[in-house]
Amino acid sequence: MEVIMQKTTPVIYLANASSPHVRHWIEFLDEMHMPYHIYSIHQNTFFSDDKVTVKYNFLTRFGGGGAILAYFFLGLWLRFFIGKSILHAHNTSGYGLSALLSGKPYIVTTYGTEIFGADKRSSVYRLLIDKVLNKAKKITTTSQQMEQVLVSKFHVNSKNILTFGMGVSQHFSFSNDKRESIRAKLDIPMDAIVWIYNRRIMPLYNTIEVVQDFKKYSKDRPNAYLILMAGDHQASYTELVKNELENTSNIFLVEGFLDPKDMSAYLSASDISISVPNSDQLSSSILEAIACGCYPILANLPAYDEILDYVTCLSIDRNNLVRGFEQSGDLVLEQNSQLRSELLEQYKATPWSRKTVIALLNQVYAE
Repeated sequence: MEVIMQKTTPVIYLANASSPHVRHWIEFLDEMHMPYHIYSIHQNTFFSDDKVTVKYNFLTRFGGGGAILAYFFLGLWLRFFIGKSILHAHNTSGYGLSALLSGKPYIVTTYGTEIFGADKRSSVYRLLIDKVLNKAKKITTTSQQMEQVLVSKFHVNSKNILTFGMGVSQHFSFSNDKRESIRAKLDIPMDAIVWIYNRRIMPLYNTIEVVQDFKKYSKDRPNAYLILMAGDHQASYTELVKNELENTSNIFLVEGFLDPKDMSAYLSASDISISVPNSDQLSSSILEAIACGCYPILANLPAYDEILDYVTCLSIDRNNLVRGFEQSGDLVLEQNSQLRSELLEQYKATPWSRKTVIALLNQVYAE
């Protein structure tokens, strides 16, 4: 049954208009028939032009300092030129700054990277995060661990926090045709075992360590392959990853943002997904992989406990990833299509259905 949002006040998204994360949220707004517009300092590569206004993008050419200026000027522009609306910033440190400077009530959706890594940043950065969070009307997170950090380290009122997983786009589902197509494109045999790391390439996600351990594991296993999805990657770190990929023929790097249909194809082509960051929330990337039948290898993080309650997973110490490759590879060899069918059925019974998410979004945008 479709759940329709009754509010007519438009939602103003302050967000990266090319982000898959933002596309996911917008997909729900479309289903809820809720008007929205995106203001972004990043180029729009997905939405129709009438849905996005790009401001001050030229400043991003000057690196991190230029991006900060762009967020700053966007906030001032919003203060003077935007009327009554629901402001929703998608990240705390960048678009959250714009929301704060707008002088208007706002919602902020936190990203794990900026919150969990705040202790390692400057005092000015931590002060900014604290200010944005405590001035927010509402905060959305995807894990109890994140909620606990917001309350304990940033002294956020727990009554202002809504914690829920976003589930996955309706485009994420297993397709044998897509499986065959991607494997043919990459010249991967149909009987090979394929792991996929569908998390951003950056130090937080230990991409280099994953590649190094996979090289150790696959040295004498010619039928083992790994796909890396770059996503919104860190360029300097990605260059280090590329250095690790030299002289390898069984590891593929897929760069750029993919739309849900293309991402679903790569997940369908894979057997096992990997998520071994230093810290995390309940990531939609993990759920997307499960929805496409991938057996998940997960770091033993508290944020992932809820997934373990519903889905067959391999929880490991991220420092013992070679063993994780061995165990997951053996299980797929033994069960393969049976395991995939089991995972697909398990996902249907999780609390991340579209109907549940829409009901929660009604709470987020209630005035």
